[in-house]
Amino acid sequence: MSNIPIAIDRARWWALSNKHVVFYGSLASHLTDVMDGSIPTAETDGKVIRWNPKFVASLSDKEVRFVLLHEAMHCAHGHLWRLPISPKGNKAGDYAINATLRKIDGIDMPKGALYDPQFEGLAEEEILGRIPEDDDDGKGDDPGGCGGFTEPAPTASGDQPGQQVNQPTMQEKWERAVIQADQVSRSTGAGSAPADMQQVLDRVRATDIDWRQEVVDFARTAVASRSDWSRSSRRHATAPVIYPRRKRDDVGTIIVVRDTSGSIDKPLCDEFSAQVTAMCADLNCSAIVLDCDTKVHAEYRIDPGDECPLKVIGGGGTAFGPAFDHARHLIDDGESIAGMIYLTDLDGPFPDEPADYPVLWAAYGTHATAPFGRTIHVK
Repeated sequence: MSNIPIAIDRARWWALSNKHVVFYGSLASHLTDVMDGSIPTAETDGKVIRWNPKFVASLSDKEVRFVLLHEAMHCAHGHLWRLPISPKGNKAGDYAINATLRKIDGIDMPKGALYDPQFEGLAEEEILGRIPEDDDDGKGDDPGGCGGFTEPAPTASGDQPGQQVNQPTMQEKWERAVIQADQVSRSTGAGSAPADMQQVLDRVRATDIDWRQEVVDFARTAVASRSDWSRSSRRHATAPVIYPRRKRDDVGTIIVVRDTSGSIDKPLCDEFSAQVTAMCADLNCSAIVLDCDTKVHAEYRIDPGDECPLKVIGGGGTAFGPAFDHARHLIDDGESIAGMIYLTDLDGPFPDEPADYPVLWAAYGTHATAPFGRTIHVK
């Protein structure tokens, strides 16, 4: 390969434009590419992928795709904080993720990469325990043959790499990346997360999450999903995150529904409304805010720079159908809807059919889950 950056860029585009790997492609978009001839193959610290140009030049297009996804999966599977930063730790991680990658159509495992059927289906920690102690040879070469992981990058505050204080920050970043990848996969029609990543998702969702960040991440993904997956120009080829180029005539609007039946207290509703204002400003998108109990009482359009009204209108029971019916009328009138965010306690009848756009339920005061869309629990 004569042009190494283009070869890597081509692999990224492939991963983002094919439904069966778009989940992994979304993960890879969180890593910047850096050329580094001092490393044997490739490695990631959770922020960048360092590539040895000679190594990349020796690979086919399908093998570059494999290594790209391999590095992203080291991060998404938490190897940087779950496993020791050592040859043995790298081997355990490689055995686990290569067993999944080798089954994906359109990529080829490079010669010398690690795979052993005895480790199929085992967690990384189990694999680590089965690797002989004398296998941790401590050599500087890549022990897995196709890219590894190294110390998490220092934080902006200047903490030293390897300190425990750094790891939660990196972990939180990648937990959000996994959730975003699931949203991208669903919004493109690719369905739910791959089996190996579903386990990671389940683990992430079992822990407390910041609902405010989840709302922003959902909106960002929903708006971006209405775009094509090509780059806006070659000058963005080394951007930290590959964002799709928006089609100017098809930038979606987010519908935001506030349950005004009385189940959401005023402080939370005020905070949620302020979040809508910030979301529109930060993402440069528009929102249509609906106040709804058993019917839609009010509709507000919030453009970037506008303030979402804090006063809500309603106070009856709860039914979710009216908001979705209203959204359907908006679509029929030509509104380009990217998704819906619904703040509610989930206590009411749902529509008979799920929406054909992404839905995020911000559920308060309940452990219930909506029958469609994604549910996060607000504390």
